[in-house]
This record gives sequence, C-alpha cells and structure tokens, in this order.
Amino acid sequence: MSKRRRVQDLSDEAEGSIFDAKSEKFYFNVYSDASVHERMLEDMTRTKAYQDAIFKFSDAIKGKVVADVGAGTGILSMFCIQAGAKKVYAVEASDMAEQARGVIKANGMSEQIDVMQCLVEDCDLPEMVDVIVSEWMGCMLLYESMWVSLLCARDKWLKPNGLMWPSVTELHLAPITNEGLWQEKKEIWDSVNENYGVNMSSMFPFAWTCLCRSVNIIVLSAENVLARGHVIAKFDMATVKISDLEHVKSDFSFASMGRGVLHGFAAWFTAAFDVRQNDSELNSVVLTTSPYNEPTHWEHSVMYIEHPVTVDQDDIISGNIKITTNKKYSRWLDVQLTCRVKDNPEFEQKYTMNDLS
Repeated sequence: MSKRRRVQDLSDEAEGSIFDAKSEKFYFNVYSDASVHERMLEDMTRTKAYQDAIFKFSDAIKGKVVADVGAGTGILSMFCIQAGAKKVYAVEASDMAEQARGVIKANGMSEQIDVMQCLVEDCDLPEMVDVIVSEWMGCMLLYESMWVSLLCARDKWLKPNGLMWPSVTELHLAPITNEGLWQEKKEIWDSVNENYGVNMSSMFPFAWTCLCRSVNIIVLSAENVLARGHVIAKFDMATVKISDLEHVKSDFSFASMGRGVLHGFAAWFTAAFDVRQNDSELNSVVLTTSPYNEPTHWEHSVMYIEHPVTVDQDDIISGNIKITTNKKYSRWLDVQLTCRVKDNPEFEQKYTMNDLS
C-alpha cells in the first residue's frame, strides 16, 4: 500500500467536498495514522537510502544545524543526530508530531531535536540551518505537492550554499506492456456468462476505458518495460522554482526493444543525495524507484492507453507529456499525453491523479 493508497482508503472519512477548506485538515489527518508510517518504514529501499546518505556523508552533518521538513516519526532527525548534527528542528504539521516526541525521548535525543508541530509556512525557526533533509516525494514524484512546503523552508531557513537532501530529483518515463492485466480485465467480463448465464463481454472495452482515465499506482517489473526509460524532468532542489514543478512538459521518443503490445506508459523517479568532496569530486547516494530495482511504497505510476498497439523491435514511440497541478486542488495532478506509434495517427489522452481515482 502506497502513501497515496492510504489516502484513498480514508477518503470517505473526509467531511464535505474534497475541495473545501477542510480538505487540508483531512490531508494531515491521514499522516496522523500509524499505517502510513508503517508502510514507509517497511520500505527499506527508501529508509536505507536516507540512512546511508546521512551516515556516508556525515562530515556534511557533523556540528551542523538541520531542518527535517515533514518529519513524521522523526527517524530522519534521529539519523542526523547519530551522524553528529548539533541541532535538528523536526517540523511536522500532523498529530504524528506528538508521537515523534515520544520516540525521540525514548532514544535520548530530546535536548538535540526540537519537534515543531506546524505548517512550514507558519513556522519560524530561531536560527538559519545548514542542511534541509526531507522525504517529500510523492507518487510520480510530484503528487501531493509537498515540494511547495519544502521550497518555502529552503527560501526561509537555508543558509547560503546550504545543503538540500535529496539534492537532485529526476522523473523518468518509459512505454510499457501489461498483457497480464489486459487478460485479467477481459476474463472478469467473459466469466459472467459462465457464472451467471449472462453475456457481458461487451463491457470489457468500457471497463478498459475507465481504467485509462486515471493514473494507476501499481508495481511493475523489468519485463513490463518496452524501451529504455528517458529522463523527462530533472530538478536541482537548491535552485528549482515552484513554477518549474507546477508545469512539467517534455517530448519523448522511444525505440522498442522487441515485439510486444504497448498498453501505456510508466513513470518513476530517482533522488540523489549529493556532496562535493575536495571542492570538486561529486559523490552521491541514489534512491531509485525504477522497475529494474526492488519495489518501493511509491510503486509505479502507470497511464494506460485506450487502444493498445502492437510494436516490433526498433519501432518508434514518440510524443509529449504534460504534468500540471490540478487547478481546484493543488495536491492532485493532471496529465496530458500525446503519442504516435510508428506512422499511425497521433492520439491524445488525459488522466487525473487524485485520491478518488
């Protein structure tokens, strides 16, 4: 279960419209629930990447002041203290802040870590910080828009030449096949005749079309990937602007690695923790959510196309993708994808990425 799926599970607990003033309260209530944090802590790829970076590059932390943005249970704050940080300000807007205080106290770090329960936008730290560490990334990197608070923290609190961790994030895209899901969906409607004596096979095209309206969060493997993934967006977290993240646009062109059926496209991200040593050498720890690696709680963000197309080796799959924050509720995403396969007519599809899809 991804963080996004936990939001879906709790969606019927939100009062009123998802667009009303209570929606933000609901968003932070989700992160007050232990299950979200259990899922994140069980994701060893995620948590170990942060621990490895903080410990491996401890010279960048020792004796420094750190802000942990969206601190959750406080684990990243405690990693920083273990690596020698002088002080950590753990900023957490949800009621999980109270639980974090208990965990930090149990680990004997209450004097070194100040837990501040408030929005970053409303928070004033008593001093500037040398490092900002944050696990802000959502599905398809940008979902949930926590980067808005991260950039606010950077602009308010980070010293000149201070360190942002992760330092660089990249969003990747690749064409994919998923014959297993295609057959599974088809069999659901074919089986109605066998089970109940009513033919509903004509429902399958409509059911597939419904699937194609939203970004689907699932786990893929390397076998699903039809062509080498491309980086469609790269962000330097020390300099990126909100406008850069609100509107992401990229062209793409893939050459199929073999024969298969193009069912859609998948997006995933990487996050690099960079430090420069000896004033020149760049060293990094990289967190990847690629389908070529172990699955993470972010899984993969899949956009299916209404009319799958058979491709042969070296066939060109080209087009462009636009990812924008939803105009009504900025934690959601809207995706527009335009594609051409070989010399076939170009087609366009639009997707939503929200808590109800």
